[in-house]
Amino acid sequence: MEISKEKLEQIVQVLIQWQKVEDLAIRNSTEIIKSVENPIVYYVMEIIRQDAIMHRRILQLIIDNIRSEDFSIEPEELEPLWSFIEEHNKLEKEAVQFAEKILENLDQQPAKYLMEYLLVDEQKHDFLLEKLNLFREKK
Repeated sequence: MEISKEKLEQIVQVLIQWQKVEDLAIRNSTEIIKSVENPIVYYVMEIIRQDAIMHRRILQLIIDNIRSEDFSIEPEELEPLWSFIEEHNKLEKEAVQFAEKILENLDQQPAKYLMEYLLVDEQKHDFLLEKLNLFREKK
């Protein structure tokens, strides 16, 4: 199903608004980081800040993708890198196993809270690499 140019531009405008929200999140988290003394709160806000920075960049990439016909991933681009990506994916899966094993035996808060974050983040990396493989398989 082809999306009209008008609809695509509406989507772009929403993405631009979302970027503004991420800009605010970056500013807010930066201010909190400047004033907080608790190391756990500091690092949680730093994680959120860094994620907001990356979200803004990814939103721009999506906007660029919508506005450009020449924007894609070709299987041929991934092939020379794939053995490295597979090795990295094994490392991500190993990290997930470490986190799961630790969480089985960890009751101490806030260590458990932080370990749960790391597990979700490592699972996110695994998800990204698995989805990247879908581009590779479109030969």
